[in-house]
Amino acid sequence: MGAVFTSEIVSDANAIDPTGVQYTEEKRDSETAHSIASNEKEECEKQGKWSELPSIPLETIYSFLRREDQVNMSLVCHSWSEGYGLPSVWKTFRFDLTESQLSMDSCPEIEVVKKYSNMFRHVEIKGCQTRNNGLMKNFCRYVTEFLQILTKNTQLIAVQFRDFSYCFRHINTPTYNYICRAIANFLASQHHFKSVEFAICPFEYQDSIDLLRIIIENGRASLEHLKLHGFLRYENKDIEHYSNTAQKLPMLTDLNSLKTLATDYSFIFENMVARQSTAIQTVKNCKALILSKLKLYCYSFYTEIEAFRGLPSTDWRFMKTLYPHLQIQLFLITYSVARREFGCLFCQRCLFCVWNTQMLVLTREEKLLYYLTIFLLARPTNILFI
Repeated sequence: MGAVFTSEIVSDANAIDPTGVQYTEEKRDSETAHSIASNEKEECEKQGKWSELPSIPLETIYSFLRREDQVNMSLVCHSWSEGYGLPSVWKTFRFDLTESQLSMDSCPEIEVVKKYSNMFRHVEIKGCQTRNNGLMKNFCRYVTEFLQILTKNTQLIAVQFRDFSYCFRHINTPTYNYICRAIANFLASQHHFKSVEFAICPFEYQDSIDLLRIIIENGRASLEHLKLHGFLRYENKDIEHYSNTAQKLPMLTDLNSLKTLATDYSFIFENMVARQSTAIQTVKNCKALILSKLKLYCYSFYTEIEAFRGLPSTDWRFMKTLYPHLQIQLFLITYSVARREFGCLFCQRCLFCVWNTQMLVLTREEKLLYYLTIFLLARPTNILFI
């Protein structure tokens, strides 16, 4: 009689413990996360932690980035955020507002300036080119506020104003005067400038005289580089008035530390040189100065060349006496006949007739653009336009 075996298999999903399954999954996730963390830690140990980057390389990286990228970089970690506030990061500041920034009710750049302007040493201020009247109005408001902050909080080494021509042409007189006052107050507050540049910022004549007087008075001992390119808005009808007013100008000799001067050939330049020549004649022992490079920009389409009186040979001889190592670089630009336009300045009664040993013949072109380097040495150059 055979034995009978029976077997009962129970299959009930509810009989499986859900707590055990959840525990298994959590354990597996924990092990995976731990493995990833271990790998990342090992990788960091191999490569070094970014947060432990020394301050000097960190400052160098910041110095090569645009302002937007600097902000993003400061968000990486606490150490980099602290690096964002280092003086070297804010040594150079560029005030160049985009149209999107100008369209805001409040300018974020102004808030940045309020916080960090005491660390600025080099500042570049760029004019606005927008055709939108509302945005231009905002720019004028922001740039004057920016200058007012600099006036109170900074002692700069260098400043550059550039490309204000479009702005000045498209604003009303009260706004222009307001900007000029802000610039004048700012310049008057600075006493350690080594470099001052105005490039394509044409001021009215009296304003240009006032600004130049402030620059020279405050920069007697420190200023080494001065650029006044497109600094004067010419109006030929006022030439006689220009000449009379310029007699009150300071002299180049007032800038004892000046090494380079870049300027338009203008009534201002003529009178500054003429005044210093007159003063030199009254001094027996004239001390040689260190000015070594003079860049002269001459544009016949700004002011008719015939309007200038020209500098006589005696003035250039005094220049050579004062600055024995002076190098003159001429930028001559005209859309007319070269000989007729430049003959009165650079021919028989003025500039290079003082030295007469070598002849440089330049051919005429429809648009004349010559870059000439002239050394005030024993064998200088005479120029003939044909």
